[in-house]
Amino acid sequence: MQKQILEQIVDEPIYLKTVTLEPETRWEALLQALRLRKPKQMRLELQGAKLRTVEKLALLILDLRTQSNMNGVDAIYDLAQANVQKKAVIIATAIHNHPSPTPTGLIKAILDNFTNTEIHEITKAVYGRLDMESFFASTALLRELAIIRDTPETTASQLLSET
Repeated sequence: MQKQILEQIVDEPIYLKTVTLEPETRWEALLQALRLRKPKQMRLELQGAKLRTVEKLALLILDLRTQSNMNGVDAIYDLAQANVQKKAVIIATAIHNHPSPTPTGLIKAILDNFTNTEIHEITKAVYGRLDMESFFASTALLRELAIIRDTPETTASQLLSET
């Protein structure tokens, strides 16, 4: 536990796994089948989430289904089927940690290379790297600064238009 806390503070990347990526084109698949080209491998690591990534992850997490119209065991399988792809997208987005769209090859690699237990552990690490406590603490600090300010009320749009 102490190691996880320290990794979050110093933003040490967490090594997850090295995965083999699927060929992107038929030509690449043919070259690999003929053993003229080695399959591409990617070292997957998790780093502290940037603010834009936190926003993306929050939206993806809100999109997870938590209820089913079915009952009993059927409901469990219904929710699993509905959320498997979404969980892979959440993890891939956290690994990608960039404003550009999350690569589909990365999502496929997660779906094909990780067990449920590994996904659970990675999900805990992703949540830790979101660092929601710091986000809300800084939000509260900014609100306090706005309350104690002596200057007349100005909106953020007014400040931006002045620059």
